[in-house]
Amino acid sequence: MGVSRGSIINTDQLRLNVDATVAARSDSSNIWQNLVNGEDNGTLNNNASLSGDAKGGFISLDGTDDFIDFGDISWVDTTDLTLSFAARLTGGSYNNDQDFITKGNHSSTRPLTIWYDIDAGSTPSVGANNERCLSVIVRGSNNDERIWIAGPTDSIEGDKDFAIDIVIDTTNKRVHAYKDGELLMESGVNSDFVGIKAVTNTLRLGIDAAGVKDMEGRFYYFRIYERCLSAEEIKKNYNAVKGRFE
Repeated sequence: MGVSRGSIINTDQLRLNVDATVAARSDSSNIWQNLVNGEDNGTLNNNASLSGDAKGGFISLDGTDDFIDFGDISWVDTTDLTLSFAARLTGGSYNNDQDFITKGNHSSTRPLTIWYDIDAGSTPSVGANNERCLSVIVRGSNNDERIWIAGPTDSIEGDKDFAIDIVIDTTNKRVHAYKDGELLMESGVNSDFVGIKAVTNTLRLGIDAAGVKDMEGRFYYFRIYERCLSAEEIKKNYNAVKGRFE
């Protein structure tokens, strides 16, 4: 899978846009270039590698300490955001947590964790005790400002492509998660919520800052909008790329 480019996807306040298909056509370096302005580029670490097939490019992770690092992107702190990515888990064993996006350690007390959750337990405000699901934690300066939501059981399946959009709505103090263009889960209002905590942690794909919860699989694209996309915009973006899914 790859991502369609140009005017097909929404570009209003799109601030970071990395695309493995574009990278595969341009070079084979370890830099995943931001197509918006060439800043906040991703760096492929350890065995993370650029690969491709007939449908397009992808970043391949083997699940052993490889990841993509974007550095400390401070403009994501305490503001409205939409984080969008498409990925796939591979390897055949899906009995452990695997991190998709992190800022800081994999922890309920750190700024951002988006992951494949083998067992959500009783803590999420939405989706308690669900299994093999998408989980999202966004935390402000104290635990009262945290939002943790988990998707339905089996909302993430191995060896299947999926597109995820996480809308961090600091204005209305909520978090929404979409899968394949459709709303998957949403939090209630947390009156103390201020968005991602402002700390100097790097933003990573495929692992956390402590080097645990390694992901084995693929990333096709990653985008950050500095605003909340609407449900209609998320659906439009998905429709622009869904033809590349297997």
